[in-house]
Amino acid sequence: MKINRQLVLDKYNSRCAYCGDYINLKSMQVDHLIPQRDNLRYTKEEIHCFDNLIPACRSCNNYKSGNSLE
Repeated sequence: MKINRQLVLDKYNSRCAYCGDYINLKSMQVDHLIPQRDNLRYTKEEIHCFDNLIPACRSCNNYKSGNSLE
């Protein structure tokens, strides 16, 4: 599945979904709100759907790692 990174960034008005800092397309990382490792409870289509993709800055994405928000 090809991800349109610009659309993911636009969902949060060029801000990190976690800390709210402005990010640009080059520095943005696409994160999965429901972690990819949750593949026993969710289908591949659910995990990789556009609604589950969010923009994150590098530090927030590294801090969250493969965990859920909880």
